[in-house]
Amino acid sequence: GACGALEDALFVFKALRDRTIESWNSLISVYVKQGQEERTFSLYCEMVEESVLPDMLTYLILLGACACLPSFHNGQYFHARIIEGGYEGEIMVGNALINVYGKLEMVNEAEHLFWSMDSIRIIRSVVTYNTLLNVYGLAGLKGQALHLFRYMKNQKDIEPNVITYNTMVAIHGQAFEFDAAAKLIVKMQESGIEPNAVTYSTLLTSY
Repeated sequence: GACGALEDALFVFKALRDRTIESWNSLISVYVKQGQEERTFSLYCEMVEESVLPDMLTYLILLGACACLPSFHNGQYFHARIIEGGYEGEIMVGNALINVYGKLEMVNEAEHLFWSMDSIRIIRSVVTYNTLLNVYGLAGLKGQALHLFRYMKNQKDIEPNVITYNTMVAIHGQAFEFDAAAKLIVKMQESGIEPNAVTYSTLLTSY
């Protein structure tokens, strides 16, 4: 069971003579997977106390925990540590931060991170766009989502994927714009992207 997995991981970890960043990351990851987000934050503190420096994977794991257990303090705290550690310019970290701020309902901060990527020369990926679109969807900001979707389609180096369209279908559904959602699925197919089970289930749950 879950408790057994945690006990086993902790037993192996405590038996290690040399606790490397890799071993800390593995232990923290186990706790996140078992839904023990609060414990992951205390493990991070223990790791730092042992003078083990976190790496990019550490922060990605911790941001995953922050997204599951939204806390203004934790989100802001780890964002500051990420900047100190020099990982702000990593696209995966940027995407994870946008997601965390979205879960915290801090849309302005999520937007700021997205648009400030230009100034630190981060090339946005389709995941970056999809993450902010999802933030807008969670916040019920259909207008901003449509604006970003149009902006995305006008970029030469990025193409919407099935997740992009599914997110937009859901956003139209939330606004009870069923015809718009259905038309978007047609446009999706015209662009060469096949709808999947999520597409149709999202459409059906909108009615």
